[in-house]
Amino acid sequence: MRRCPFLTFVFGLFFGVIIGVLIAPKSGKELRVELSEKADDTKKTIKKRASDARYDIDGVKDTIKDTITLYTGASIQDVEEENVFEREFDV
Repeated sequence: MRRCPFLTFVFGLFFGVIIGVLIAPKSGKELRVELSEKADDTKKTIKKRASDARYDIDGVKDTIKDTITLYTGASIQDVEEENVFEREFDV
């Protein structure tokens, strides 16, 4: 007697779904609400970490500018205002 692998798969899938529904600890509505809350929490966490990263990057930029000013005596804004490329290469 030969078995069809596809029918065996469908049969197993069917019984798996039935057993899952029978032993599920929460209803579908409760599960959707819980998943939605977790998604919102994850979204808030990602936004907070992105904001923290921006703050850290701004701090590093300020530190670099202060260091350049300290060692060169020139402000980084002065360099940004001048066209350094044209001055260096006589364009």
